[in-house]
Amino acid sequence: MPNVQDYDIQLQTVRSGFDGKTCWVSPRAGVAPDGRSAVIALQQVLLGSVDVFFGACAMYSGDAGRTWTAPQPIPTLARRTAGGGPIATTSSGTGCRCLSPRWTPTGCA
Repeated sequence: MPNVQDYDIQLQTVRSGFDGKTCWVSPRAGVAPDGRSAVIALQQVLLGSVDVFFGACAMYSGDAGRTWTAPQPIPTLARRTAGGGPIATTSSGTGCRCLSPRWTPTGCA
């Protein structure tokens, strides 16, 4: 017989606000085996432009999703120019896109 988990799904807004210049996109959640620790990976995009994404951020919860931290930059996944310096508002540069958190023995990665 398959391992059946007992859980409830509840709709909760964990981040709101719109400044008319940027918006948060592509949220992806991951939950640790303890069922209490969770992470949401997400990015901001510059509106009015084509594919201008800021560096990756993460929000964390230690209470099964009841409360969340503000988005925190992930320095190793920051947007960078070809020369290695960080950039935020131009379309030149490289960076990651479409993050999916996963559990590792040392925590969410």
